[in-house]
Amino acid sequence: MKHKFIQPQLTQIPVGNIENPFSGLGDTKKLQGYAGMQNQQNQVNQYSTTGITGSYLPENEYIAKILQAETGSPTGNPSALANIGDGAGLTGGMFQFTERSGRLGELASMLGTSINDPAFRQKMASPQGIEAQKQLFNRYYVQPAMQLADKYGIKDPTARWFVVDTYLNGGAHDVLKRVGPGASLQALKQARAARYQSLAQKNPGKYGKFLKGWLNRINMW
Repeated sequence: MKHKFIQPQLTQIPVGNIENPFSGLGDTKKLQGYAGMQNQQNQVNQYSTTGITGSYLPENEYIAKILQAETGSPTGNPSALANIGDGAGLTGGMFQFTERSGRLGELASMLGTSINDPAFRQKMASPQGIEAQKQLFNRYYVQPAMQLADKYGIKDPTARWFVVDTYLNGGAHDVLKRVGPGASLQALKQARAARYQSLAQKNPGKYGKFLKGWLNRINMW
């Protein structure tokens, strides 16, 4: 399905393109956290969101929330790299790409190295490394999640970005099946919480320890 991109009449909100919605946004270190970006978000909400499918990515509170949830910082850590013991091998970068998913290896390949290269972390933190992380995040998470939001008729911008966060954390398809077309943010939050609670109840040994953090992540929205 093709969507017409709506150019906002807000010169202070940078706009990218469908291949790289981060283009023109500058260094992510300019992010000051979502609390200080409310004015910009109010400006974003002044124009229609019909047809927006990840064709833009304002440097705003949505990205800060996702980074805060993933890394504990609204700016993220592009050189983070560790095995956190979740069975996914190495996890790293601004958006916590994992070795198991193949995203971390793809990032290393884009930077002409491997995940076991001692210089990998330094390359991740370079301008090229940061840009590569943004491109992967857009390709594998933002665009598919926005297309899923389109499929279910979700128009509210905050709800759409909540779908992105759900897609990144896992289970977006299941959550959207629970709520049906045109769901509100509140309905999405409730469905996602129900999914997490179900996982924890069915397998407390595996998922119980994550439940509090999962619910806290939902409450950020």
